[in-house]
Parts: sequence; C-alpha cells; structure tokens
Amino acid sequence: PFKVAKGELVERFEKEYLADLVGKHRGNLSRAAREAGLDRKHLRELLRKHDLDPRGTDEDDDAGPR
Repeated sequence: PFKVAKGELVERFEKEYLADLVGKHRGNLSRAAREAGLDRKHLRELLRKHDLDPRGTDEDDDAGPR
C-alpha cells in the first residue's frame, strides 16, 4: 500500500541522510545538527532510532587532516 511504501522510503532517506551528515562532520553532532537545522538532542534521538553510531565507521578519518 501507498502509506507503507511512503513510510519505508522516508525511513531509508532519514537513515542515509543522517549517516552522510554525521560522516561529513566527522561525528561532531553540534555542527551536524546546526547544518541540518535540528536540535542536537533531537539529532541524537534520530541516530538512536536508526541505530547509527555518531562516531561513524570510517577509521581512516582519525589519520589526520586532509
């Protein structure tokens, strides 16, 4: 049904958007929230909802400045 398909699409978009956003800011939730126009607490709740780690998974990011 339309409602289910729409819900699944929104969930998928939300998760991908959040992962990209937090990755772009290398886990800095304050900066990520500011860019997204979200309260930092709400961003944390969304990350939990989608089981996303704010530190990301790209360990190469700790290698230093680019």
